[in-house]
Amino acid sequence: MKDPGVPGPGNNFDALRLGAASMVVLGHSFILVGLPPHAALGHSVSTLAVLIFFAISGYLVAGSWLRDPHPGRFALRRARRILPALAAVVLISVLVLGPVLTPLPFGDYALHAQTLRYLGNAILYVSYTLPLVFAENHYPHAVNGSLWTLPVEATMYALTPVLMLLGRWRPALLAALALAAGLAAYALAAAPRRW
Repeated sequence: MKDPGVPGPGNNFDALRLGAASMVVLGHSFILVGLPPHAALGHSVSTLAVLIFFAISGYLVAGSWLRDPHPGRFALRRARRILPALAAVVLISVLVLGPVLTPLPFGDYALHAQTLRYLGNAILYVSYTLPLVFAENHYPHAVNGSLWTLPVEATMYALTPVLMLLGRWRPALLAALALAAGLAAYALAAAPRRW
């Protein structure tokens, strides 16, 4: 039997990812035009898709650690997986999408604080706004809104070696921490919002 953490023809992770990506497109298409999102199981379709992506990522990342449990090589693999494509998306957004869609002259656009802040996305400092880009949309100024997931994913990458080693050396402590985190998340979700 093939290791479930190993991508390839022995599992259906690619099919699940394709389905989840389709759910994100469907869910966001309604939101971006001002229609209520489709819901299932008490969540929007796009939220369910994100949960699916995070679960799949957890299996694949844990499998990567189990195949080569070396922190430096693990971190390098994770960085090579995310950072080159992220840098490309950020640069295309700033150098192609922004100048084409903003009404500002290029010099004003290029030196605008929002443009400079947006470049921080390349190092996981999330900013969604380019100057006057998509300003008239129903959901204004959102450029690559899904970038919020990357700092979450990077945090999980950093926690993976800690949790895997803790689970190996102190499984009872890991179980207690997981239970405490689950209870805290439940309490925070159930608490009335004051902001």
